[in-house]
Amino acid sequence: MPRKRGMDRIIRLLLIGMVLVALLTACGGSGDSHATPSSVAILPAFEKSAGEIEAATAGAIKKADAIVAGIVALKPGEATFTNCVTALDDAGYLIRNTSQRMNLLANVSPDESVRNKAGDSQVLLDEWIIDVFAREDLYAVLRACADANPKLEGEERRLLEITLREFTRNGLHLPPETRQRVLALQKDISQKTTDIQRNINEAAGDMVAVTESQARGIPETILSEYARDSRGNYLIPVGTTYKYVMFMEFCPDGEARKAVFEAANSMAADSNKALMADVVKKRAKTARLLGYASWADYVTETRMAATGQRAMDFVQGLIDGLEPKFRAESEVLSRLKEKETGNRGACLEAWDVVYYQRVLEKTVYSLDMESLRKYFRYETVLDGMFRVFEKVFSLKIQFVTPPWVWSPKVQLVRISDAGSGDVLGYLYLDMFPRTDQGKYSHFAMFPIVSGKRLAGGVYQRPVAALVCNFPEPTRERPALLAYDDVKTLFHEFGHALHELTTTAGYSAFSGISVPEDFVEVPSQNLEYWITDKRVLDHFAVNYQDPSDRLPADMAARIDEVQKACIAHFYRRQLAYGKMDLLLHTEIDPDADLDIVAYTNRVMSDNYLPFPEKSSTITAFGHLFGGYDAGYYGYAWANVIAADIASLFRASPQGFMDPVLGVRLRKEVYQTGNSRDVNESVERFLGRPWNIKAFLENLGISR
Repeated sequence: MPRKRGMDRIIRLLLIGMVLVALLTACGGSGDSHATPSSVAILPAFEKSAGEIEAATAGAIKKADAIVAGIVALKPGEATFTNCVTALDDAGYLIRNTSQRMNLLANVSPDESVRNKAGDSQVLLDEWIIDVFAREDLYAVLRACADANPKLEGEERRLLEITLREFTRNGLHLPPETRQRVLALQKDISQKTTDIQRNINEAAGDMVAVTESQARGIPETILSEYARDSRGNYLIPVGTTYKYVMFMEFCPDGEARKAVFEAANSMAADSNKALMADVVKKRAKTARLLGYASWADYVTETRMAATGQRAMDFVQGLIDGLEPKFRAESEVLSRLKEKETGNRGACLEAWDVVYYQRVLEKTVYSLDMESLRKYFRYETVLDGMFRVFEKVFSLKIQFVTPPWVWSPKVQLVRISDAGSGDVLGYLYLDMFPRTDQGKYSHFAMFPIVSGKRLAGGVYQRPVAALVCNFPEPTRERPALLAYDDVKTLFHEFGHALHELTTTAGYSAFSGISVPEDFVEVPSQNLEYWITDKRVLDHFAVNYQDPSDRLPADMAARIDEVQKACIAHFYRRQLAYGKMDLLLHTEIDPDADLDIVAYTNRVMSDNYLPFPEKSSTITAFGHLFGGYDAGYYGYAWANVIAADIASLFRASPQGFMDPVLGVRLRKEVYQTGNSRDVNESVERFLGRPWNIKAFLENLGISR
């Protein structure tokens, strides 16, 4: 199709100018001299006040609007892949990076006004995306480009197809009045989901008072982690994951465990119950207006599962398959409870599981997992993990001085390719709790700047952050991690490597922008590394005696212990997955919904009974933060991750095999969504993926 070179040149100059302005205003003097001429690694200049956030948001929207205006101004015959499809990806990139920066600030800033304004800005930026993909004039230009049958291959062809699909998924095939209803629903959902996450973050500092009598039997090293009130009661912060889990593992008082469990599973109950019910019903309305049977069908259409029913079949199949092992594990844990309490016929409750798992570890396997903390000093583990993946993935990881951080303990690392020295990206580390400052209370990787090839061919390298809540150092001892904390660290670093090693040309495909039921594969995959003694030897060292490394027989017992109650772990995960799918399949948008009673019933039917006073859904932000109709994806992804790990297990070098590691980085981590993820996995494995290794890890034979 012929095109007018003058218009193309104007648009390209506009794009180059806007991108350069965006980069220069973001860098704050932090350009990297190690970056090659074909790439640039620039740290963002974070907004430090509500006013700066408002200005940055308005500026990004203005620049993106100008790009879109240039696209819709194209006359018939002028539309090309570059001046409309690539240009739209450029506009989306400005919005995406701004939104990601705001998302981080909303979850980590110690300034409440900054957190609130950043959350508000996210809503505006989400609305911009919703509005753009509902524009008929923009769709017409893109459709004209596609109808001209441009000769596209690979990533470019995929971008055109997926971009057009997003327009149809936003109702461009519908009458104007129906489209307006969909648009209004989407914007309302965006606002409410932002409010929901904010409510959870604000509730993260909720405390439960536990008396000295109830705390009797908990090791003093653990009790020292908790503040005390004027009466001498211990205050358990239910929103700080590691402190909550430690209490549940070690408190022998069942009533105290129940009270803390109920509180942890009822955070934000008053503020989120109605909001969550409204969002679920409005999602159902949106799906019906768009022509889908359910929100689950709408969501899974773009994922590996493809349909809500296939996702449900996967979840139910695993629930059924785990039933014999789940029952056997429950019987073992119940007998331990009988023995300890002297109550014949004692019933295992949801708040008992982690406590009696620890009793099982100590009495049956002669393994005190808490005593293993001495082998996992935080700094040693972090450094050892970096050294492991430097070798396995051919990387160089170095601490550098950040130009600015939102909290004094935040650190920054630069990750480069070991061979070329090229900078791959930057990773901020915000690793310890700040429960009084509204910080995100769990563990996550936050993208900040996504990878993308800019106008002119220069590649913008990514920037991300790990936001975690690991045990803090005290006056008596350094920060010591539990074994599960180590697993979590490897998991989140897997997300970071997926984001930072990307080579995808377009922001729509870079890093973790993959189908949501695949996004956990690179992170869950790295969890398997800590099952290898050769990996553990890089960091599992007694901080009090450097000659004392984690013994091989103990590493083997840890693996046994991890599998001993694995059915309970997965049944809980799958119960959440089923709850999620049922919420987004069965709910009538026009009927009353008691979302707490409904979800508690599903959890009780598929895991263990949840107490009436709990409202687990209101504290469960995943379903309102991107995992709606997608929580099944954790188990789905672990099936694939286990299959990938099986190749390393079969290698003579185990998980330290650099040949397999570089292949994994190249075929899976770097590619993002620039090609079908099934193809990426198959290229690494040399065959289609299957469930065999996953079932073997669970101790289930087929």
